[in-house]
Amino acid sequence: MEKRGLMWFVGILLLLWLLIGSYLLRNHFCDDNEKVTEVIEETVVPNEVLGFSAQDGTFKTSADGFFRFPESTAIYEGASDKLRNSLSETAAYLKDNTNKVLTITGYYTEDEAKPDLLPNYGFARANTIKEELEALGVSASQLTTDGVIANADNFQEGYITNGISFDFVEVAEDDVDSRLERIRNNIVGNALTLYFDSGDQTLNLDADQKEDFADMIYFLDRIESSSLEIGGHTDSQGEDKYNKRLSRKRAEFVRDYVARGGVSVNKMTAVGFGEAKPVEDNKYEAGREKNRRVEIILKED
Repeated sequence: MEKRGLMWFVGILLLLWLLIGSYLLRNHFCDDNEKVTEVIEETVVPNEVLGFSAQDGTFKTSADGFFRFPESTAIYEGASDKLRNSLSETAAYLKDNTNKVLTITGYYTEDEAKPDLLPNYGFARANTIKEELEALGVSASQLTTDGVIANADNFQEGYITNGISFDFVEVAEDDVDSRLERIRNNIVGNALTLYFDSGDQTLNLDADQKEDFADMIYFLDRIESSSLEIGGHTDSQGEDKYNKRLSRKRAEFVRDYVARGGVSVNKMTAVGFGEAKPVEDNKYEAGREKNRRVEIILKED
């Protein structure tokens, strides 16, 4: 009995010696490079697939992929069904919430060519989406557009990879739109005059004229009683019949030009006056240059 108790005692001492020795060896005698380290494996969660998204309060829509635009164009490529569904969901939300205004921002780079009508391709791309939302039944008065320079990483291999973003704003009915008031004061009733080369029916707009066109489109979208009167004129060179036709074509060219900005042709009239209404003397080239023109007048009834 005493012998068995002694064996248990010796066993316990041996176990304690092994445990203490292992502890001392691990914590005091091992080189740092030889210490046993605990490896914790981290679970790597793949990044969520990036894509277009827009949110306003409880409303949220998202899609895999973006509105992707080739350089110097306003037509996007490769839209997925989910991306088109996001447009439909946005349209439905705006139609149910008529106090909401959506700002559509299009992105562009300064190296891109300039579009014909609008100040930059950011505006042109935003206008493409605006037209699609209008086709889905959204009032033009709930849509506004903007153009913003894209970040460098948003332009890859000739494409604006994320070309559109949405921002919702709630507008009270009694809010005064300062932009509309500015347009009323500066543009409504005042002729915007565009000049043409002899025999030509194309034109190039400067930066100020493009801004004026953007303001006109903004006003026409929001003021139901507004309209655009477009009158074409020529100098006295050539036959009267030819000049009348040329002046009409110039007026129609400008009308179609503005229509590409999303304005209904029903809100515009285009008339050709030929050489009947000169503003300068046709005897001199300087006067003839002033007479080859289109006058655009924004009206509010």
